[in-house]
Amino acid sequence: MSFLNPGILWLLPLISIPLLIHLLGRQRFQTVEFSTLRFLKSLQSDVLRRLKIRQIILLIIRTLLILCLILIFARPYRSDQAPGIFVAKGSNLYLIIDNSASMNLNRQGRTQLEAGLELIRSGAKTIDFPITLHLIHATQSATIASRRTLSGLVDLEQVIARIPSTNYSSQLLPAIALAVEDIKKNQDPNAIIWLVSDFQRSNWSGRPPDEQKIREAIQENKIRLVLFPVRGEADNSALGAIYFTEQIQAKDKPINLQVTATNWRPRAYENSVALFIGEERVGQSLIDLPASKSAPATFEFVPLTTGMLNGYLQISDDDLPADNRRFFVLNIPATLRILVIGSKASDGNYIMKALQANPDQSISARFITTEYLGNEKLTNYDGLIFSEVVSLSKVNKNALNDYLQSGGGILLFVSRDCTPEQFNSLWAEGFDFPRWHSTRRTVDGTYLGIGQFSPDHPVFRELWPQNIIPAGAARFFNIPGLICGANQKILMSFDDGTPLIVEVQRDAGRALMVATVPQVDWTDLPFSGFFPVVLQRLAFYIAGSADQPLEYACGDTILITRMPGDNSIPQVQTPSGRRFTPQILTDQLSFEQTAEIGIYSLIQDGIPSKLFAVNLPPGETSGDFFNEADYHTMIKDNPANLAVASDIAAGEIRQLTLTRELSSILLIIAFCLALGETFIGRLNRTESKKQSPK
Repeated sequence: MSFLNPGILWLLPLISIPLLIHLLGRQRFQTVEFSTLRFLKSLQSDVLRRLKIRQIILLIIRTLLILCLILIFARPYRSDQAPGIFVAKGSNLYLIIDNSASMNLNRQGRTQLEAGLELIRSGAKTIDFPITLHLIHATQSATIASRRTLSGLVDLEQVIARIPSTNYSSQLLPAIALAVEDIKKNQDPNAIIWLVSDFQRSNWSGRPPDEQKIREAIQENKIRLVLFPVRGEADNSALGAIYFTEQIQAKDKPINLQVTATNWRPRAYENSVALFIGEERVGQSLIDLPASKSAPATFEFVPLTTGMLNGYLQISDDDLPADNRRFFVLNIPATLRILVIGSKASDGNYIMKALQANPDQSISARFITTEYLGNEKLTNYDGLIFSEVVSLSKVNKNALNDYLQSGGGILLFVSRDCTPEQFNSLWAEGFDFPRWHSTRRTVDGTYLGIGQFSPDHPVFRELWPQNIIPAGAARFFNIPGLICGANQKILMSFDDGTPLIVEVQRDAGRALMVATVPQVDWTDLPFSGFFPVVLQRLAFYIAGSADQPLEYACGDTILITRMPGDNSIPQVQTPSGRRFTPQILTDQLSFEQTAEIGIYSLIQDGIPSKLFAVNLPPGETSGDFFNEADYHTMIKDNPANLAVASDIAAGEIRQLTLTRELSSILLIIAFCLALGETFIGRLNRTESKKQSPK
């Protein structure tokens, strides 16, 4: 058994008062004058025995009554009971407010945040002021927003009235961890944490070890945590992240995109999703959303111009307007900047011709040899193509690694003059390409052709009718034998199953390898119509990852790479039209004012030069919330430290617990003891009067 107010137990010696009174009462004698002893005969021995037994019972009852009163104020609970939400005078109250985007849901005329703050106002009736308040916004869980002493409800109202609603994502576990660390630092045994949230599972996003660590810290330090869930049925659908299935984006080429809509309702719902390019509606789809589930909507459109293209997807209005639109920005390149690198001047001949074969594809290609690679700023290029490169200096290796880490893309052809050992030392070990173990040469006019390929990959999607490779597309006379690992995907193979085109799966940037050399003694690929088409697709594919990220979440910091020698002072325009000057760093521009949802513009010399889409954080569009069973499980796992306050009933907070505290049971026992003491005392007095001599 534990106690919420253990200091009251110092009053336990008071239970000896009835015993002292009883002992002192036995030493007093009352003189009664009487004329004869014959009246004493009426006092039967059994009557005296009953009086003594009742006196002992009264002594026990009075002792137990005082004990119950002391325990009631000490508020005992068993180890499997919830601790309650009372805040004692002088205590530290850590108030964590979830003011994330989902808390802007409007239900029955007020937002979830307003309903949560009303819970705090009702819960404040259990506070014995003054207290010290430590306010934490769950959307900014790295710092405590404010600390102040509250003298009463008026002070508390002033604090919570200034809590802003945001479009940010909240992190509840880090916010709790911040409060726990501050309590441990101050060594406060009476501190209590109140957490107000809609308890979206995406915001309770800690890994099991993180959650266990916080739970253990709460238990070890005997910290009370009170959850105030804001619950209720929501009439809301939300649009999640947009996925572009076509990763090669060019003018007049169809682009496919897919968005996931989530139904927050406990019933099925039919919703209409519309696609807008600029402000023009170009598509619409009707989808059936199962109860509390998600469903995709797919669109296709054709960009008719180059440059920065922006649009959005929209669903019908509901209780949370912020998640009804999802914005996007595409960069349809007018000119693709490709740098081709070889060991000698002739290594890029066929590659340069193939890149410039189609005048409709604006590819600006430049060739250099490896000795001049150190003079180039790689971030000026959308993609790099290496052909017949046997070695690189340490400086160039580091620059190439940095380029890939920043999102750049490279395409690698093997080299005729490169041994497998040299290739593995440079490319396999340095950049995680497949290992080259041997080379097989065909003889007597034999050759290999193209075998299987991945028809759904952006490079090959809809390249051939019915995905059938034309006969004699290319012949190959030298075939490197590659060993591919788990992070290397074969996109195309020779007709004997040997890898021909391999993509390296990376966290950032794109890296592809072609297991041939565009030279006549290795293949006739450069002389086929297949080569320029596929090479241009490969160039667009590797360039697709080199662009500045164009989509962010509210609260993100946006970093923009500055061109060398650019000394202009640009401005950023928000979706509402407000302009401000970003922070100017050495080689970047930076700004973190991304609270609004929509399209942001970077204005240089009065002209928009870049566009960025800012949307709700993906986790805020999730319709998965804690339910009643989750709260009961949490109480069961943290019985002595966790309480859950249920909805307001008649203006009061009701506590969701597995059972009640023992205080209520003790109050009933005390009432029964008081009745028993009154009854037996009156019975004793009545019988004493009857037996008294007249």
